[in-house]
Amino acid sequence: MIIGFSGAAGSGKTTLVNEVAKVLRSKGYNVSTVINTAREVLETYRKHLGIKDLKEIREKKLLDFQLSCLIHQTWKEYCAKNQSEIVLADRTIYDHLFYLLFYYRPNNNTVPLIEYFSTFNHFEKRGERYRLIFFCKAPESIKLDGVRDPDVLYTPVQESVIRMLLPDYYTVDWCPLEDRVKIVLSVLKDEGII
Repeated sequence: MIIGFSGAAGSGKTTLVNEVAKVLRSKGYNVSTVINTAREVLETYRKHLGIKDLKEIREKKLLDFQLSCLIHQTWKEYCAKNQSEIVLADRTIYDHLFYLLFYYRPNNNTVPLIEYFSTFNHFEKRGERYRLIFFCKAPESIKLDGVRDPDVLYTPVQESVIRMLLPDYYTVDWCPLEDRVKIVLSVLKDEGII
């Protein structure tokens, strides 16, 4: 089963996924994680296309980049699901849809956009891909790390649109990591997953 962690950039998804995985493994569960797929795609673009940063991708290759992120996320989730009983996904397909919707410009070629949604519909039936989704609320301020930059710090917009895209989800408010882990574990127990 795949458990997705969604939310705005800097909302602590990666840290939370890694910590929950550590706890579950310590309890004997076979757990895989899908982490940083967009960062992996960005690194491929840097290496093979000479793209310097996200700003350049937004100017030149946005639709291709988002399609690559979707496919990479989907493939990594599929592979992990076949190897583990529980997969914790840092980001969901819905997060990738947000980025496409937010940056899409009508004067762009619409063929990749149609291809993107066709691919999404092929892999995803709304609400069936993820057993659960946790929506992680972002803190008041976000640390820049070389991938995030000031022009993507639109947390309220991200949170609002991602919530509209998501099927049912549980909210994890920003609080100390230990408390966020307890929230997730409590839901997993209540849902009969652990």
